[in-house]
Amino acid sequence: MMNVDDLATLLFATLQNKTDKDGNEPALTDHAKAYARGYINALLGSKVAHSIVTGGGYHVESGGNFENGTAPMASSIISNMLSATMLAELSAAFPDSDQGILASETQAVCAYVMASGKVDFAPGKIVGSCTAVLNAPSGTPPPPSSGVLQDGAGTDGKVKMLVGASMKSAVSAATGNTGPDMLDFYTALCDYTMDNAEATYTSGDVTGTFPVSETAPISLVGGLAVNGVIQ
Repeated sequence: MMNVDDLATLLFATLQNKTDKDGNEPALTDHAKAYARGYINALLGSKVAHSIVTGGGYHVESGGNFENGTAPMASSIISNMLSATMLAELSAAFPDSDQGILASETQAVCAYVMASGKVDFAPGKIVGSCTAVLNAPSGTPPPPSSGVLQDGAGTDGKVKMLVGASMKSAVSAATGNTGPDMLDFYTALCDYTMDNAEATYTSGDVTGTFPVSETAPISLVGGLAVNGVIQ
């Protein structure tokens, strides 16, 4: 889970000039908090999807669990991270700054996360129930039948593939800024995101089907996940 004060503290620590308008060096500034709050709010408003979900399972009289469910990061998409959400916080905190530059920075940050960020659900983090019926080895009823993934959900998805140097390059290209503390600042932002952000899918967000089979576990076919959120 992400926390505004925790992220703000990390970002503030990377700044070479830590003094406020009166020349004092506070423990933390409202500016750092605004940046952290704007970034986190934009990320919280984003959506996650996976075009591939794998795993296996089968249903017997006692019920059938979905085993080793996973959503690999290669099939993931982060979308709807709105730079306007981030900009609103920065504009309020930096009213005397060039608003066009702030807009370009927030657009670059959000676009980078959506283009390069990936979300990985490790085996076992995608759960649900398999309704396909697997015939007993003896051939006794019920006969094999196909089924679906029921109540498919996901927890503890990890954001990966964010690189501070790459985010810095994106911001520099968009704004023309090349400040000496930018690399440390954006590295802290990326590392914090990967260490603390958690993606989830609620029940029903993950779907797929199970074909008729007499061998367990039955592999999920056409598995996908939509409407995931980041916390």
